[in-house]
Amino acid sequence: MSLEREVWTLGKRLGRGGFGEVLEAWTERGEIAAAKLVLKEPGAERELLFVDLTGVRHVVPVIDRGETETHLVIVMTRAEKSLRQHLEERGGPLDVGEATAILTDVAETFSDLAERDGSAVIHRDLKPENVLMVHGRWCTSDFGIARYAESTADSNTRSHARSSAYTAPERWRDEEVTTAADVYSFGVMAYELLAGERPFRGDTHELRDQHLHKVPPALPGVASRLAALIDMCLAKPSAARPLSVDLPGRLRRTEIMPTLPGVAALQAAGQVEARRRAQQAADLSLVQTRSEQREDLVVAAAGILKWIVAELKATMSAAAFPGDVGVTDHGLRVGLGDATLSLNWLSRVRNNVWGGWGEVPFDVVACTEISVEMPVNHCGYEGRSHSLWYCDVEDAGRFQWYETGFMVFSRDEIASVTPFSMSPSPEIGMALSGASGQWRHAWPFMPVVPGDMNDFVDRWANTLAQAMDGTLTAPNLRPERLVEDSWRKV
Repeated sequence: MSLEREVWTLGKRLGRGGFGEVLEAWTERGEIAAAKLVLKEPGAERELLFVDLTGVRHVVPVIDRGETETHLVIVMTRAEKSLRQHLEERGGPLDVGEATAILTDVAETFSDLAERDGSAVIHRDLKPENVLMVHGRWCTSDFGIARYAESTADSNTRSHARSSAYTAPERWRDEEVTTAADVYSFGVMAYELLAGERPFRGDTHELRDQHLHKVPPALPGVASRLAALIDMCLAKPSAARPLSVDLPGRLRRTEIMPTLPGVAALQAAGQVEARRRAQQAADLSLVQTRSEQREDLVVAAAGILKWIVAELKATMSAAAFPGDVGVTDHGLRVGLGDATLSLNWLSRVRNNVWGGWGEVPFDVVACTEISVEMPVNHCGYEGRSHSLWYCDVEDAGRFQWYETGFMVFSRDEIASVTPFSMSPSPEIGMALSGASGQWRHAWPFMPVVPGDMNDFVDRWANTLAQAMDGTLTAPNLRPERLVEDSWRKV
């Protein structure tokens, strides 16, 4: 078989997947490889679309290409084994260190693909069969049904080709697919590596129902930061999942051992309740509608807020006053002398909350507040509170928790709590737009992400300490910090 670079002799079948079969191949010089043959038919040319992935880490190298009368051919470096074979050899879950190393290789591939040629690339078939050991690294292969993110109208993209056990909810609904679908498949694979089995099992109909409506069982014996990341990857709403470009960094942060005793256990304390709420909402999700998508985001927000509360609680508990730290039906409460820090559970936010203030383009689906209260001082000041909003304030459709705050607009008017939290409303829309009104935006939108909360935790711990010793005072600046460009305007 003569291709662009070499003449190859084909041998026994090595495997079959996607839309072709894989055969062993070798040259007269003794070079050994694997040749994938794809029958020529509409859509088959996509098997050759991504043969050149220069600059993308950990992909199976393509060393030759061409075609015969009946087939398109790609020749790739011969792999030692697939991740599926590796899992079968182990016969159970991998240890966290090995699993994280494998996942990091895969995550770096998808991080590089995220901005390929100025356009996101979607693999669409990530699974252990398509992750191969090559030269000591775990490399992703089989880009046969991959596609550019915006090529949604192509009738030959084989959009219905899927490996059911790894398929994201939006693909089951035949909705527009983004790189978030690969993040979901990554989450399924991560779960399988650590649990020794996939989160969902059954026939195609059963798998569809589970991917759309069920919450995976909790991962046993997995550190809370890593478990939280996998939970986020498996979120039903695609907008609640991490960005593929962020996966390597997030994985690295899960390997950093907590510096405070008991953090891991306390982070995991709220997982059972978060899963109960997620399952309750998922069971009701029989037909996906716009309102149901919003409900899915609220469920995701509640689950992530549990991790935020657990991480904050762990820090406060380790500060030598565990008897004054507790989680109630209202949220987290921390007492220190006459001062109290509170972080409440979330409230839902209705749609179209901004009223006529169309200048605010982002959507808030849930909100809560964090506050520090103290006895009123001689200036009439008694603490501060900030809003926490679950919203897509930076990137349209990409939701996470953000911290912000407000002040009264007039410099002559003094509030006993400054800055203060507010729920989204037309009046707050006015404040965000910079119009004259009762309130003004006083604190920039700052992300609050489990596992990356050092600034948030330290700042509020210091605020509580100042409230206890009487040194907490009202800020002099209005706004307290620059708020310009902290949220998107279109």
